[in-house]
Amino acid sequence: MLEQMREHLAALVARAIRSTTVLLDLLDLPETLTIFRQDLGQFAGQHSAVGYFDEFLGVENPVVEFLAGTLESVAPLFEDSSTTFELRGVALKIMRGLPRYLELQNTPPGKEHDVQNALHGILALAFPEVIREAAAPKQTKSYHPDFAINSIRTAIEVKFAKDEDGAKTAIGALYEDMHGYANSSWTHFIGFVYMAGNFLTEDQVKAELAESNAPKDWSVVLVSGHTKPKIKKKPGVE
Repeated sequence: MLEQMREHLAALVARAIRSTTVLLDLLDLPETLTIFRQDLGQFAGQHSAVGYFDEFLGVENPVVEFLAGTLESVAPLFEDSSTTFELRGVALKIMRGLPRYLELQNTPPGKEHDVQNALHGILALAFPEVIREAAAPKQTKSYHPDFAINSIRTAIEVKFAKDEDGAKTAIGALYEDMHGYANSSWTHFIGFVYMAGNFLTEDQVKAELAESNAPKDWSVVLVSGHTKPKIKKKPGVE
């Protein structure tokens, strides 16, 4: 009977290991997954080990304790409340409404910095804690998203495109940003692209994201609006 219980425990532990491995892979945490596999090696042959048995808490197993610690470390990724999701929706509405706001203010942007300044102003009305260019520690390099709203654990990257080629370049730059923010403390990322025309659709970008296996915690918002006309230089004037 005891041997059967040990075999059952070993089977449950093996299944928990497989599930944890799949979870870390789906969360796109390659570094964490590598460390997990390395540390797991120290528990070889202990899948059915019982160090202590409590009438209410059950068995104490070193592998189970290790798995519990691993899951606890990634638990914050699943702690986004319904309020957080609602507030993220507010941030999205603000971004989508930026072209109309700039039109009413008669202040069309001429460069990316203009878009950032305008977006910062209206984001701060709903999120006074919004941070400009907050650092995201990443090994030997620090990445700085244009905005971070820590209360909803969201980072925002802003891009500006005056033509179709510029829009494609902006999307390519966002792909690079996605790798830079992996394993950061933020759990949601928004790529915001302000375009001078309808050069791309969000459906096109979503399809590209899916094909490139982009992180699932990223979304891209495309808007189009008026921009400052490019000033033509007079002949002979540098």
